Parts: sequence; structure tokens; C-alpha cells
Amino acid sequence: MVVFENEWRRYRGRRRTYATEISLEGTDDFQTIVLDAQDFQQAHRDGQKDTKENLRLSKWGEIDRLEIRAYYDVLLRGEAKKIGTSKWQRPQPELKEIRWVLD
Repeated sequence: MVVFENEWRRYRGRRRTYATEISLEGTDDFQTIVLDAQDFQQAHRDGQKDTKENLRLSKWGEIDRLEIRAYYDVLLRGEAKKIGTSKWQRPQPELKEIRWVLD
């Protein structure tokens, strides 16, 4: 999963990208995935400066966009990396329900 901070509202602050990798079982059963902001690590895209720091997302307040992807090519702490996999061999997953839950 990839989230984008200040993607469309740059007047709020720096534009940042954060990503996390989630392992899914290839079953027909429902799977519950719970993510906290701290699960997302800053990932740099083309045109973004890589500070080589291990920054985590601290809050959801300035997230403008969420992407669910099989993989994402990023720069993490100065190193090119693929988050996820391009080798998915099962049928495309179906999203049945997505909830944003406040604690």
C-alpha cells in the first residue's frame, strides 16, 4: 500500500510518499488487515529528494491519496527497492469492504 501526503494540497507542507508491504494469503476467505500510520515508511519517488532517513508516517491528517498495488519501485535510504512483488500468480484480488476506523 502506498499513501501520498500533501499530493494535491502542497500549501499544507512537503509532498511525501509512504509505503508498506502487506503479505496476503491466496485464499477465497476474507482477510482483515489493520494498519497504523507508523506502519508506513517514507519512500522516495522520482523528483523527490532522498534524505536517507528512516522516516515513518506520524499521522493520517495530510494524506490525500491511497493506492493498493502489487508492487512499487522506490528509493529507501538511498537504495533502489521494489516493495511487494511483480510475481503474483493468483487471480486479481477483489476488494469487498474497506473501512477507515478511528481508535
